[in-house]
Amino acid sequence: MAIRFAHIADVHLGAFRDATLRELNLEAFKRCLSECTAAKLDFVIIAGDLFHVALPDMRVVDEATKAMRACRDAGLRIYLVYGSHDYSPTATSVIDVLASAGVLRKIHSDDAAHPEIVVDAPTGARLAGACARARGLENGFFEKAAWSEFERDASGTKIFVFHSAIDEHKPEFLSRSEGIPLAQFPRGCTYYAGGHVHERAEIDETQRGFGRIVFPGPLFSADYRDLEAASRHDCGYYVVEIEGKQVKTEFKSIKLVGVVSLEFNAAGKSASEVGAVLLEKASAVGTEVEGKIVLAKVFGELREGKPGEIDFSAVREAFAARGAKVFYLNRGQLTAREAAVQRVEGANKREIEERAFAQASAAFETKNAFLRAEGGRVARELLRSFSKARDEEAKEKKGDYETKLVREAAKILGID
Repeated sequence: MAIRFAHIADVHLGAFRDATLRELNLEAFKRCLSECTAAKLDFVIIAGDLFHVALPDMRVVDEATKAMRACRDAGLRIYLVYGSHDYSPTATSVIDVLASAGVLRKIHSDDAAHPEIVVDAPTGARLAGACARARGLENGFFEKAAWSEFERDASGTKIFVFHSAIDEHKPEFLSRSEGIPLAQFPRGCTYYAGGHVHERAEIDETQRGFGRIVFPGPLFSADYRDLEAASRHDCGYYVVEIEGKQVKTEFKSIKLVGVVSLEFNAAGKSASEVGAVLLEKASAVGTEVEGKIVLAKVFGELREGKPGEIDFSAVREAFAARGAKVFYLNRGQLTAREAAVQRVEGANKREIEERAFAQASAAFETKNAFLRAEGGRVARELLRSFSKARDEEAKEKKGDYETKLVREAAKILGID
């Protein structure tokens, strides 16, 4: 009997501050589930990062839950592992709440010595998984995981679900990040459903005793880099059909809106010149931005002025007037020319520190009279306060430590 299921990853519901992008992200998820239901698939696998944070906006949770409940009512089971964004070491995740309510089924366990094997009863498919955790704990789980029972199980289809990069197959943009060696994965699975790598990939590792390893990439997007990639290729999910040892995969695009990517090099220009040129660009565009997401990357060192002096709100309004659905600005690499570094001397470390802070404070422009007068002292005291480590020996809780820092900062700033 053939088994047909969907493989989704990196949905990141609630990821964007922009309301339109949040709605598009949610709509992509709802459309995906609707398509899976209409195709009468057996089940859906979500390989981590369903939500962007462990406790997301409840309106987004409510809409997503309704869509997943409709799937369950239609007989479409949903299996999931935590992603690095879903996971919380200190609080109950919304994933736990949905699992308790029967909306979905988690397929990972915390006991590395006895990993849970979940059986999809109607198809007989066996699923095991490993969720993302804080980086050290995630690596530790894989190192200790005893997959021998899962590997010995020869009865039918075996699927392994995970949310990690694989050391041997990391894309260039993740080359410096930690991954998991392939040798620490269970061998002999028919299909390896991956998440976390925001790039689509299909890898055949049957010769090394594994199987088909697949990363679908993000279902929609979670940030500027994802949207930039979406301007070059489609986002979506996989429909997988397994019959015996034969695996067929088909990528399904979810394309709700087009993406236009623009770049502008501001090097050698003043802040006012950059603002004027961007407004000119907005006025010159034709219908190519109508109804689309416009990504604008502005980079380089300004000859004069600061990035904050550029009226990006006016630029956003100009693109909106041309019909752009969303204007998403990336100015992370736009910088001002640094002021000349002045040599600071003193009789000791404390004196040098005080003079350096006083110099920086004098150059800092602010209308706040208190900061103009006390900026150097305030900066020094805040730095010293924030440099205090949590008292591990006294088992100081993270929440108590953060509350203490906030209180100390308020006192230094003269806030009641």
